[in-house]
Amino acid sequence: MGKYTQRELSNKGLMEYTNTVLIVDDSTMIIKVLSFIIKKAGYHILSAEDGKSALAFFDGRNIDLVITDLNMPGMDGTMFINEIRMNEYY
Repeated sequence: MGKYTQRELSNKGLMEYTNTVLIVDDSTMIIKVLSFIIKKAGYHILSAEDGKSALAFFDGRNIDLVITDLNMPGMDGTMFINEIRMNEYY
């Protein structure tokens, strides 16, 4: 956890999350509902409305789980997952 306790981080507004979830869906309502539920469970949320913009999150940061829609404009969920798999870090 580093040099601060979870309580100290929380008091500073700098809560350190141990798990990050990326939600990728072209429906903002789905993103909002899933984010609400997953945040309440204590996870950090990242979100994007399509696969192409979601790829920007794969810059070396830890992403523990990806929840993606399959049918999205531009880059569908399958293409998105294939792009992640081609990244050596992930």
